[in-house]
Amino acid sequence: MEKKKVEFEKLMDVPEAINFLERFLSELREGRVTVEQEGDALELELPQQVKVEVEAKRKKEKEKFSIEFSWKAAIEEEPETELTITSDSEENPEQSS
Repeated sequence: MEKKKVEFEKLMDVPEAINFLERFLSELREGRVTVEQEGDALELELPQQVKVEVEAKRKKEKEKFSIEFSWKAAIEEEPETELTITSDSEENPEQSS
């Protein structure tokens, strides 16, 4: 799978940040998150479980709250095939060595 990355950072008013998070939540509910920036798009499909990391910290006059979602991309499984291992003696029990 090719490596692709879209990064975004912007100073927002609180109502704008809330709107941004609500759009993200809507995409999470649909099971797919699409991030677009300057014509570059990255579509991520969510599995049934995701890892969620939360970090909150205060250092002097700076405060930070981070949420990170991560998961392994679903690997398309090949259809199961049956495998049988036999020896000649098992196939033809009447033959003797």
